[in-house]
Amino acid sequence: AALERASAIVTTSAMTADIVAREFFVARERLFVAPPGVDPAPRAAGSRDGIVRLFSVGSITPRKAYGDLVRALVHVRGDWRLTIAGSRTFASEHACEIEALISAHDLSARIELAGAMDASAIAAAYAASDVFVTASHFEGFGMAIAEAVAHGLPVVATREVAAAGALPEAAGLLYPAGDVAALAECLDRIVSDATLRARLADGAYRAAQMQFRWRDTALAFLDALRAGVAA
Repeated sequence: AALERASAIVTTSAMTADIVAREFFVARERLFVAPPGVDPAPRAAGSRDGIVRLFSVGSITPRKAYGDLVRALVHVRGDWRLTIAGSRTFASEHACEIEALISAHDLSARIELAGAMDASAIAAAYAASDVFVTASHFEGFGMAIAEAVAHGLPVVATREVAAAGALPEAAGLLYPAGDVAALAECLDRIVSDATLRARLADGAYRAAQMQFRWRDTALAFLDALRAGVAA
């Protein structure tokens, strides 16, 4: 009902605009895209101790599919650690299930559920990491991915999330959402191959120089407002 009354509708990605047009029967001329901006960031230095540091950001909810990630990591060789930054309060029962799954696979010493982290702690974690990983099945854009790319981190993500546009092709490894075996293969490759990590990191940092900034987002939103007023 709200969409029917709007003369202009702003979405975070072209993919989301397609979904709104298809699912809510909205004419494309009323849809506008204003991707979230990303602040410039220093390139991540990564770990210095020979351990491959994985980082993931997002609340512990079913859509983020942390269960897929834990099950995949069971099969990943090499010396790695994973830090998950995300609130455990939005779906507390599910968060307990993820904690139990980690314990059941004897990964408590290698996977840290760090809880919600403030902006400075998130930035420090990006800087100290070697790989950003998300098992999420859907994102309207993917802000955490965009921030990882801004720091020059290689990314492992689902094809479905990458389709929203936050992940440049040269920066990541993709797999089908829900395919734990494929996720395990991607993680095993990136953990065991420093050359691959370096190549994807270079691709990420090159792409970071062309990312949308918040001024770009504001201008795109302003275009939508002007169109809505003129309609």
